[in-house]
Amino acid sequence: MNEAWTSWSIGNQYSMFGGQETWGGLATQSDRAQEYGFNDWWNVYISTTAVNAFHYPSPADGVTPYVDPRAYSTFYGTKASGGDTVYCEQCTTGKISYPFNASDPQGDYSWRKYEYYNLVPSYGGPQSGINGQVIRYADVLLMLAESYIQQGNVGSQPLALINQVRARAGAIPYPSLGGSQTSAMTILMLERQLELCGEQTRYFDLIRWGLAQQVINAEESTEPGLNGIQPFQAKNLLLPIPDIEKDYNPNCVVSNGWN
Repeated sequence: MNEAWTSWSIGNQYSMFGGQETWGGLATQSDRAQEYGFNDWWNVYISTTAVNAFHYPSPADGVTPYVDPRAYSTFYGTKASGGDTVYCEQCTTGKISYPFNASDPQGDYSWRKYEYYNLVPSYGGPQSGINGQVIRYADVLLMLAESYIQQGNVGSQPLALINQVRARAGAIPYPSLGGSQTSAMTILMLERQLELCGEQTRYFDLIRWGLAQQVINAEESTEPGLNGIQPFQAKNLLLPIPDIEKDYNPNCVVSNGWN
């Protein structure tokens, strides 16, 4: 998955983009920088599963190991991981090596996306110029590509849309989508995972693809420091029935796992 909380709260882990504590400012959700920042609150880690997702066979031949260039702009880590290894590039004191700690149970990777540690060594407060986003053009392109694929079109139209997103990032284009709906969806799902990593879309993608329980449990069970937990239950696919609805007609409301 994309995020990993120190509290490992499933509900927040996959939906939070930041609070709204602007403390008198006009920006919304501006505390993301401090929440995610490794030199600040560091309440949100990028999981090792997400880091590893940026390593996959090259689209050019399907065999050669490839590190997606978006890794560099997504997280801080090691050179081998593809992540950024320095910060404070524009600080008056000069750039600083990211303090990666290989012995940390979470792998010690941290978010670079929507951070601006290139300008300051730490924030010291929640307010920043990072506003909440509504939608990104890349998301629109990938949604359109998925629509084509779900209709059985695995040809040039969805391929061009996916490669348009990859071209913006400097990633190697796919020569084809594999010729089948299954292979095309595999490429599309990975592309959404990488391009939208840390933007709170992955959980909802997995829900609508019907993969949430199996993917989340598989990934969480292998995540360092989590002791093999599998936190996603069948009931997590549903919302609790509101108490007011049960009060209106208790005879017609059945349990859905929460109630």
